[in-house]
Amino acid sequence: MDIRQATLADVEEILNYLISFAAASPYTNLVDFYRVGQLAGKFILDDDKLALICPGKGMILATTLPFLWGTKPTATEMAWWVEPKYRKQGIGGILIEGFENWAKEKGCVAITLTSLDDTKVEKLYDKLGYKLCEQTYIKEI
Repeated sequence: MDIRQATLADVEEILNYLISFAAASPYTNLVDFYRVGQLAGKFILDDDKLALICPGKGMILATTLPFLWGTKPTATEMAWWVEPKYRKQGIGGILIEGFENWAKEKGCVAITLTSLDDTKVEKLYDKLGYKLCEQTYIKEI
């Protein structure tokens, strides 16, 4: 399976994944796709950010930052997407493994992952050793 660091040549594909992600999320009305395009480039170019891609199948975007309530470095997944027809084939797990390896190289002591619907990825997260510790709710005003 070809999973690799994304390059600027992959920006359009990443943008398409992010559009699919937005359409499947409750964030649809909040998304500025021009801004999403800018961010995709930053995840590819910035040293504290990660863009991994499995061409034609999926991607994961992540960043490092100090833990909100402390100073220890953490890695946070910002968005990940696997095309529906490629789900349950191990691609998500391999993308997360690549993310974990990158986080270790960056000296991070913890990793956070999110999901749009935890029931769909709960088994994968459990299998990989993650535990649920917080949930997010959203209300448009």
